[in-house]
Amino acid sequence: MLENRIEGNLIHGYGYSHTDLGAIYTLSKSPSSYITHNYALDSSVGFGVYTDEGSNSYIIRENVLLSGNQWYAQNGVNTANNTIQGNFGKTGRTIQGNTLVNDLNGVSADGKKWAAEAGVLIGERGGRPVSNPK
Repeated sequence: MLENRIEGNLIHGYGYSHTDLGAIYTLSKSPSSYITHNYALDSSVGFGVYTDEGSNSYIIRENVLLSGNQWYAQNGVNTANNTIQGNFGKTGRTIQGNTLVNDLNGVSADGKKWAAEAGVLIGERGGRPVSNPK
């Protein structure tokens, strides 16, 4: 069986010019697709994970989604058949099996590990340029 993985990404500073988006955006059905161990932050308008039109059969688990907008959003028809559990989100609706937190301090030790392994934060890049300046 085909398995797609969106895993271990640091996604930050997104949504500067468009508002209908997510750090991770899906469109259409994709069975056996895993969205896991991603760390999204630093967006005032973008969603953490956004399942759009027909996005179903995804497994969305163990992500840290600390953007200013909702941590999870769905739009359109046939977007309800997703497994969503073990995520940490900053704002938005409560979904059973997931946790709302104010910041990284409220995330579990495992969640902090996923965030740390996802990439190099801006303040720790030692002068390396940011690829998506405002």
